[in-house]
Amino acid sequence: MNKPVPFTTKKGRRIMIHQATAADADEMVSYLTELFAECKHLVTTSEEFNSSPKEQAEWLKQMERKNNHLVLVAKEEERIIGLLNFLPGNKKRTAHEGSFGMSVQKKYRGEGIGRILLITLINWLNEKRGIERISLEVFSQNERAIQLYKQLGFKIEGRKMNAIKFDDGSYDDLLLMAYFIAKK
Repeated sequence: MNKPVPFTTKKGRRIMIHQATAADADEMVSYLTELFAECKHLVTTSEEFNSSPKEQAEWLKQMERKNNHLVLVAKEEERIIGLLNFLPGNKKRTAHEGSFGMSVQKKYRGEGIGRILLITLINWLNEKRGIERISLEVFSQNERAIQLYKQLGFKIEGRKMNAIKFDDGSYDDLLLMAYFIAKK
């Protein structure tokens, strides 16, 4: 992705979507620390996240160098408020597909930021050769995310029963969803 994508949210906020670089590392650590503390629809818990800005910067540099890898950030001014991370399959037989994780800070949800992040990914993949399928796993209780994915053309392929166990002993399933990129 070469140039930033400006976006105005449903509430009139001016947001910029761009490919993350090592310069975003400090802000990314702050974003992720806050996100893991507030969001129950993520596999990683706040206790498990311990990445430093230096480690994030190195990881982002690696992502920039790799083919078909993409990390997008949504920013309001200089503050990260959304994130999407796409990784392609790492074997010859899975190189045609990739998966992503996406998050939006709680107070910004419902404003279209997740939608524009995902549309930006799909547009980026439509310009590239080789990726034919995007897959994801989503908590079955995350109805807002599931609705967005379905609206953009993702299909449910399966369900991992009781794949997530919460601290209180309750469970959630993971839905497996996929989107197929039109072949050129």
